[in-house]
Amino acid sequence: MSALVFDKDVSDYPLSFSEYLLTEGIKPKETSYGTDEYCKNGVIDTIYKKQFCSTLIKNEDEYIFVGILSDGECSFGTVKEQYYNKDLLEMSSYISDKKKNNGSPAIKIFGKVFYVLLKIFKKYNLKTLKFEAANKDLGNVYSKMVKNKYFLKSLEDEDLYYNGLQDGYFTFVKNASFFK
Repeated sequence: MSALVFDKDVSDYPLSFSEYLLTEGIKPKETSYGTDEYCKNGVIDTIYKKQFCSTLIKNEDEYIFVGILSDGECSFGTVKEQYYNKDLLEMSSYISDKKKNNGSPAIKIFGKVFYVLLKIFKKYNLKTLKFEAANKDLGNVYSKMVKNKYFLKSLEDEDLYYNGLQDGYFTFVKNASFFK
């Protein structure tokens, strides 16, 4: 027996419980971010002549490092609180390997990360957003995520469309009128 969930904020139709959980985990969630210790100043650092942008999100006893290159390649990872440092580039060297030190699972933080990525995407008027899975299990989750119509709808609301898996990257493009 499977449970059905009715949530008007997500869908006009009932969802299976697992689809609801996935949808809630991956849809962009408004969150504060920044380069200060509390991640609330809204600052996005740019380095290497604006070729790389990064910022942080505070999540319990860790920081989530969010970075994006000018070509739209993005990455994120957790950094334990003890490694907080005002130099984000130095701090990025402490990004967690989820298999080694139990950082937050990607699905639990993805909605916050995607919210911040969309902010960076808009601020710097990027045309592409792309990311790759760190491992096979994460790749399986991302494969389901990019098929989730509620997640895709939230991105379409931002004029961003899924363009498929290209060279190992899950790729989204801006203002792709042929997707409409």
